[in-house]
This record gives sequence, C-alpha cells and structure tokens, in this order.
Amino acid sequence: MATERNVFSGVSQKTKTFLLKSIPIASWLPYYNKKWLFGDALAGITVGVMVVPQVLAYAQVVGIPVQYGLYSATFCAMVYCLFGTSKDVNVGPITMLSMLTGQVCSQMVEEYGYNNIDVAVALSFMTGLILLGLGVLRLGIVLDFISVPVIVGFTSGAGIAIMTTQIPGFIGLKGINTRESAIKIIINVFKNIQHATWVDVVIGVCSILVLVSLEQIKKRYGRRHFAVGFLGIAKNAIVIIIFTLTSFLILKTAPGTKISIIREVPKGIAPPRLPNIDTIMMGRLAASALISCLLGLIEHTGVCRSLGRKNKYTVDSNQELVGLGVCNIVCSIFSGFPVSGSFSRGAVNDQSGVKTPLSGVLTGLIVVFALIFLPPLFYYIPNATLSSIIIFSMVSVVSSPKVFHHFWIIDRMEFAVSVLGFLITVFVAIQTGIEVAVCCSIVVLLYRVARPRLKFPTVIQGYEMIGYDTNEVPPGVVVVRLQESLLFPNVEFARRKIMKIVGRRTRPAVSINEELRWNECKPKSKKASTNENILGLPVLEAVIFDMSAVNQVDYSGIQGLLDIKFELCKYAGVVDESQDETFQIHFAAMNPNVAKRIKVCGVLGSKQNFTTVETKDGKATEEVIDLDSKDITPDLIHTSVAEAVASILKYRENLGMDEIDELKSKLK
Repeated sequence: MATERNVFSGVSQKTKTFLLKSIPIASWLPYYNKKWLFGDALAGITVGVMVVPQVLAYAQVVGIPVQYGLYSATFCAMVYCLFGTSKDVNVGPITMLSMLTGQVCSQMVEEYGYNNIDVAVALSFMTGLILLGLGVLRLGIVLDFISVPVIVGFTSGAGIAIMTTQIPGFIGLKGINTRESAIKIIINVFKNIQHATWVDVVIGVCSILVLVSLEQIKKRYGRRHFAVGFLGIAKNAIVIIIFTLTSFLILKTAPGTKISIIREVPKGIAPPRLPNIDTIMMGRLAASALISCLLGLIEHTGVCRSLGRKNKYTVDSNQELVGLGVCNIVCSIFSGFPVSGSFSRGAVNDQSGVKTPLSGVLTGLIVVFALIFLPPLFYYIPNATLSSIIIFSMVSVVSSPKVFHHFWIIDRMEFAVSVLGFLITVFVAIQTGIEVAVCCSIVVLLYRVARPRLKFPTVIQGYEMIGYDTNEVPPGVVVVRLQESLLFPNVEFARRKIMKIVGRRTRPAVSINEELRWNECKPKSKKASTNENILGLPVLEAVIFDMSAVNQVDYSGIQGLLDIKFELCKYAGVVDESQDETFQIHFAAMNPNVAKRIKVCGVLGSKQNFTTVETKDGKATEEVIDLDSKDITPDLIHTSVAEAVASILKYRENLGMDEIDELKSKLK
C-alpha cells in the first residue's frame, strides 16, 4: 500500500493551511499520475489549437494588432493552473470583455488622447487589482446580487452588438466606426454598402458556411468518431488555414485584387514591463475597470459553476477571484488586455477529458509556439474570416425568444428588466448595458425586500386538531402571514398594509373622537365614504402573526412591531395595560432567535411556556424563555395558527361573553 506523500514535512500547520488555500495546486500536484497526464495533454493541445485563431479575432474586436491577442493568452492559462480551483476553465480573452475593452480604448483615445494599447493593458492591470482585492477580502458573494434574467438579457444584447461590429470587416468596408451603437453601425453600413469588397464578402460567407458545416458534422458524428469530433473543435483553425491559403493564392495570381488581410505580425513573446499607467489614468479608468471585473466574473463564474456541477466538484468563489485577479495582472505585464474564463474553451476542455488545471500549461506553450514560429503565416489571414469566427461564436450567446417567454411566465418584473438590459446593450453600448442591468437587478432585489408579500388567510390549516367545527378564522380575528423577514426597508409598508386589512375586516371597539390633525384636512374619497358604514363588521378582538417565514428582525423591525401594536391597541379600544383583556396579539411558529430579539419591545409577556417548530427532527418541543415585558396575557406564542385560534376560543370561553361586553362598555 502506497504511503501518503507529505510535501509539507517541517512546515507548521498554520502555514500549511494557508498555502493550500492560497495556492490550490499544492494540494493536488503531489498526487499527479500518468492517468491524469493523458487527459490533460489531449485537452491542452485541443484547446491550444482552438485558442490561437480565437485570440487573433478577439484582438481585432478590441481594435489593436492581432499579436496582442496572443500576448493576452500566453501566460494567463499557466498562472490559473497555480491559483484556480476549476479543472475545466481556460482563462484567456473572451468576446464580451474584448468588446468592452475596445469601447473603453476608443473613448479614452478620443477624450484624452491616450494610446489604445496602453489603455487596454492598463485596464487589464486595474481589473486584476480589483479582482485580487475582492478575493483577499472574501467578497465572492458580490455576483449573487445579479439575477439570471438580467445576465441573459445583457449577454444576448452583447452578442448582437458584437456581431454588428463585425459586419464592416466581414464585407470589407473601411472607415466605419464600430465603437458606436449597433443601430448606428447598421445605418452606416447601408449608407456605404457600395464600397464593400466583393472578394471579402465571398470569403466571409464561405467561412461561415464551412464553420456551420463542421459544427453540424461534429454534432452528428462527433460522438462516434473522435477524429470527426476533433475537426469540429478545431473548426476555427481549419477555416483560417483554408482561407489564408486562398487569399495567398489569389494575391499571388492576381496581385491587384483587393482583400483585407492582417499583414505583418511580429515574432516573439512580448517583453515583461509594468503598464504605462499613472494616477490620472487610473482615476479615469476606475469605472470601466469595475465593469470589466463584473463582466469577466459573469462568464468566469458561470462556466466554473456549470462545469463543476456537471463533474461533481465545487469551486471556491473567493479563490477564483484571487486566481482571475493574478491572471489579469500577469497578463498586463506581458502587454495583454483583460481576460476571463471562456464558456467555449471550458466546454472543449470538459469534452476532451481534462483531469486537472495543468492542461492550461500546455495550452500556453502552444500559444508561445505560435508567437515564435507562426507569425509569417499570419500575414495572409483574411479579416473577413476573423470576423466570421466572431459572428459564428456569438450566435450561441444570443438566447432564443423561448427563454424570454419563460421569464414572462414566471416573473414579469424580471422579464422587463431582462428586456431592458438587452435593448440598452444593443442600442447604446455594452458598458451602459451592464451598468443598467446591474442597477436594475439591485433595484428589483431591494424592491422585493421593501415590498414583501403579506397574506391574510381566512382559512385555518389543521383546524380539526383543535376541535374547531369550521376551517374559517373566527370573527374579530385577523391572521397576518409575514412572507419575509421584518427589516428596515419593509417595516413601514408592512405596518400600513396590516392596518389597511384590519380596517377592512373589522371595526373599532369604540368610536375615537380626537381633534382633527392638520394633515387630515382633505376631502374624503368615495371609497372612504362607503367604508364609514361598517357596523356589520365584527369588533377587532385578536391579531395572529404567522412568523414561520420570518428569520430576522432588526432594530427598525422591532420599532415597527411597537408601532403596529400601538395602532392595533388603539383601534381595539385598549388605552392602558389594565384594559388589555379585550384584545390580544398572538404569535405563531416564531423562531426562538426572533423571539429573543423582540422581547424588549413590549409585545411578549413575562416568563412563558411556549412551543416552537424549530427542531432538527421537525417535532415541536417546549422551551422556557425569560421575557421581561409585563403588558400581555399568558399563552400568546404558539407552534401554529390553529393553536393560536384554539387559545383565543378557549380564552373567550373562560372569560365569557358577558364579561367581554362589560369590559367593552367601560371603554365607551
């Protein structure tokens, strides 16, 4: 039996724990074996063949020379191997980040005269610093505040916007500003369509046809034949080889033919250097860097979680922030633009049988090989082919109308937010789209907290167990079911809603004649006048709060309960503690932690026996909590609404209706 390897001999336990958390490779590399090597080698080579043509196209999206796409993909996958917790993710340039980087570069060049390459590199550096800071501070939770419909709307809009920016290159049109909104690009393309180059159009269309054909062949035969599946995975490289050779032959046989090609690409790896950035540029790039972080995290976290769920392993969100941050910082040192995990490359890694993050090292070495030996072959790559690769890859990003229809069916508010993010991204800009999408997501979240659902059931669940002959709530009793925790954003809304329903279902115990206040001097509405005749309604005798969904009550919630109690007592005719026998406030299914918090507010009584449903086995157990308030009658906390109703009925029976009427007459 093999002995367990211990590479941490002589290292303290505290240091060992820190190293394993900060550098995850230290936990699995000592156990690396030959079985893992084959899967990692196959995945690394496959993704390497895929990534080289991709990053050339992404550099074109940014609007900088294509070699910077290769610079961006050189070391980030290798660095992620050290710090990442997902075996499937391949870090490098992605389409939406490239589009955002291009828009930021264009804006900074126009407004401040910066060099676009310096801006792209500086943006990568700042993105890395922010991500690293979030990871160190353990703030991986930030992405949880963005809902799925918001992400779908934004990514779909971004997909269409990116496809639109590639139309000029696809048809050989020059002089079109691709940093404008999608609708403006389309208008300008139609205005200048007569200047399109027919050779570029043919190459672009044929490139799309080849990509579609290879993808369909892969879907149909790829599972049965590995070689066929590999052709589908390497379709981008195949298309570039075919049409690079085509453009070479055309230009050699007909030198005067107009074809838009890449031309000169320098050899070698970019020398390491610190980004050309100062405090002024950092201030101007701060907002864009935050958006870049968010955009990168959306795709990176999505691929980590989906592939981790599929392959039954978990990822550390905070460590992923650290890893992605370090990747962007290293990328900027080697003249790269912002990078993130890629859905397409992650899926290929998974399909290739990757075993560990070590496959990223081989992918990086293939990019290094391309930088050193292949630049002369890049000279004749048609821009139309690169544009076709981007357009084809974006088709899968755009969600179908069925997805939006599902949003409409499930939650129309989320549907509206999703469509808003989509439209703004398409018609304004990607940066504006993600800003609006995030703001809308947070607004929806806050709205739901501030406007919780309150139910006022009139039917008792489990009424048979209390010996009650009907399932209806007794007259004069109002049941309030709080659907959310009672917190500062929603407590005022809850108070108004409760008093409104109480006023509809019951009438005051006495007619309260008070001096008219200044803010009540206004005409009565028709609705108010019709509600004056409420003599047929029962007098309010008890309110039952169903607290089963309330897990938290803050200080404002406690104050809100005080206000609600005061108004209910006033409505029921209770003006001091000696007269509280005519009205009761009951609580059902209350969390003990909530009970402890609200004991100081004067709603709970002195030492009381009560039962709670908060037990591990799901059965109720009795507990005693010392509560110091003095203004409440016994037995007001119950395990269920039915038990609370039974208590009210028993109290009525013991007190007697004559005594209740006598108490009420004293208040008149």
